Amino acid sequence: MRALVVGLNWGHVHINAFRQLGHTVMGIVDVNYEKCRNVAAQYAIENFYSSLDEVNRNDFDVITIAVPAKYHFEVINKALNFNVPVICEKPVLGISGTDEQYRLLENKPLYFNYAYPFLEDIELFYKKIDLIQNIKHIEILCTHNLKLTTDFTDAQMFYETVSHPVALISHKLISQDIIADVIKSSNDTVTALLKNGLKVDVICRKDTSFEGIRHHITIEGDKKLELIGEYLTGSTWHYKPAIFDGNYIGVEHWPSEDPWYSANKRSLNNLAEMICAKQTPDNALLKGAFDLQKAMIIEKILHAVR
Repeated sequence: MRALVVGLNWGHVHINAFRQLGHTVMGIVDVNYEKCRNVAAQYAIENFYSSLDEVNRNDFDVITIAVPAKYHFEVINKALNFNVPVICEKPVLGISGTDEQYRLLENKPLYFNYAYPFLEDIELFYKKIDLIQNIKHIEILCTHNLKLTTDFTDAQMFYETVSHPVALISHKLISQDIIADVIKSSNDTVTALLKNGLKVDVICRKDTSFEGIRHHITIEGDKKLELIGEYLTGSTWHYKPAIFDGNYIGVEHWPSEDPWYSANKRSLNNLAEMICAKQTPDNALLKGAFDLQKAMIIEKILHAVR
């Protein structure tokens, strides 16, 4: 498969993942032309551009987008003009998305890279979810204390911090058509009420007792399941042992390779196999891929934070 990668911050992950998976990165794009030229030299990539408007060839099999969310709509539309599948980093449009913009993206070969379902330890978590009957409440608690290089508003920080764990839950348990209402129930909480009686509380708050980011996901029905993942400054992302029905399952896991890089590689490989017709789109979605319809579950929940 031949790829064009747009955006060279997180785009480095796409370049390395595709190359390790045996695909070819034929071109890269970044608004910083000097940076783009240097990265092209680093990876021996022949074609580099400062804008998709400059790309004068159409021999790519896929275009991946890793630019900030506020530019997604503009860049996605330009990429779709090349008539190949487009993979965009999460979220779809984020805080700034409008109903009209979402409508214009419908029925396009467009996918979003939510990597959380592909983290190494998630399979055991999903297996335990299947053992819980009558799930009535899910709490997604995200706490953070990070030194950021970008100035985020409170709403943007909420969106960026919680979108991944919301994807983890929505992949398994939520569809767009069962969301009855979403409200901002407090300054740090968004609550989604589902037609099947399930209540989902998504909480994001700053916690100065540590430096890093922590996700604590709790699912309650006839049994209770908890998953805690965290990144502490100076370490890598890792998991505490999950708790199922009061008992620890698994062990604390400190992966040797950055787990987010590994998860992104698995996610991109899942989509690449679909694009190369090695599996059907339905099968890719079952494994954890996100098309627009599925990604809109997350947008619908998190837009309440605005």
